Amino acid sequence: MATRTTRKFRGRPALAFFARVARQGWDADHFTFTCRYAALRKWLALQVPLPKTMLTIGCGTGELEKILERQGHTVVSLDLSLPMIRAAKERYQLGALVQADAHVLPFASASFDVVLLPESLGYLEAEVAFGEAARVLKQRGRLLMTTYPPHLPAHSVYKKRSLPEVATVLRQTGFTLAQHSFLTVTRNAIGEAQIEEEGDLLYVAARKVP
Repeated sequence: MATRTTRKFRGRPALAFFARVARQGWDADHFTFTCRYAALRKWLALQVPLPKTMLTIGCGTGELEKILERQGHTVVSLDLSLPMIRAAKERYQLGALVQADAHVLPFASASFDVVLLPESLGYLEAEVAFGEAARVLKQRGRLLMTTYPPHLPAHSVYKKRSLPEVATVLRQTGFTLAQHSFLTVTRNAIGEAQIEEEGDLLYVAARKVP
């Protein structure tokens, strides 16, 4: 969650913050790139061109998930915040909404072709969340994510990680890194920076090791 303030969000205060966002929407100082920029949502949707069974972790108010459903994907939208889940249901009538903890996913093993974390990794223990993602992915399933690089201002509760840090944890949890990009995000276009320090978001695609 990008920010230009110094407020602290930890534990229950963070959930209270997300409850307010669910009721009132994001404002100028608190936003996610995925929620604010339609161009990014379209870009992310294009990374999965054929219909798949997908799990999104940290669906928020559901803007991305609605696009994925319209593309023909079977999408399960998960968030820890019940008000966020309720807002997504009210605004977009998503097909499958689940309130649950990404560290203990309530799904059988090998349930999904794709697991997507849109700007949610920093709120999670990466080793646990990636391990659970690997468990629920089918053989050679894909894990896709966007997250904030270390130089980007963000809420103090959000743990920012560099590409080498993310790649290391992926290898430790049964994935191989397939693709990465340092995305630049504007209202009308998604570009790619040459180095991490010039990007707005780190995009990573990984494949579950057979």
